[in-house]
Amino acid sequence: MISVCLLAYKRPEIFSKCIESIHQTADAPFELIVNCDGGSGVDEIALAEFRRPWISKLILNNGLNRGVGRSFQNCFRLAEGDIIMKTDTDLIFKKGWTSAVERVLLQRKVGAVGLFDYLNYDPKDKRFEIIEKKDGYKIVKDLVSSAYAFKRGMLPVALELSDDGMHTIIQEKGYLLAVTDPDYVENVGFGLGKSTYVVPDASGQPVKAETHREPLIFEAEQSEPASN
Repeated sequence: MISVCLLAYKRPEIFSKCIESIHQTADAPFELIVNCDGGSGVDEIALAEFRRPWISKLILNNGLNRGVGRSFQNCFRLAEGDIIMKTDTDLIFKKGWTSAVERVLLQRKVGAVGLFDYLNYDPKDKRFEIIEKKDGYKIVKDLVSSAYAFKRGMLPVALELSDDGMHTIIQEKGYLLAVTDPDYVENVGFGLGKSTYVVPDASGQPVKAETHREPLIFEAEQSEPASN
């Protein structure tokens, strides 16, 4: 079974759609554990979804914003599955994501798998460099942490994480990071108007484009848009 740890913070307009997509596109058993950080505007929606019931376990932080690391710890300690998956709320899941996750994690040396396929990664950004192409997945140097899964034994129960660094710990243990081929989630929220990608032009040369339907690649020097 897959334990899906959904970290809810803001974006209430997409929260229910995300949960619905998880249920409608799953093709293997899973449980859904939701952690709502304070000030996010999703507490009441989460309670309604819990009563339907579309949520297996629900954590409300009494108006406090605990941050990504603590939110994941809350979910991880309640998880009962052999596979743990961390995801954000601004994603729409596509059919077959459960079987894809299970299939890739059956590979002996793969410790974590992301649900983004880096076809359009920036060749100059070595974080997401593709090391090796496989049937249905790619081995990569790093992955975006919006949605990824790992084998339960990769991490200790007593986690002390200030941020979302689980996949880094897994890699430090000598296991490989992978991404699915093709995508099994679509980003519909975070990074809109800010995310920068490299896509091929008509001649096949890489050019930058702004979109929110491909894996995020951020530039550190990029500034916020000026307000009118």
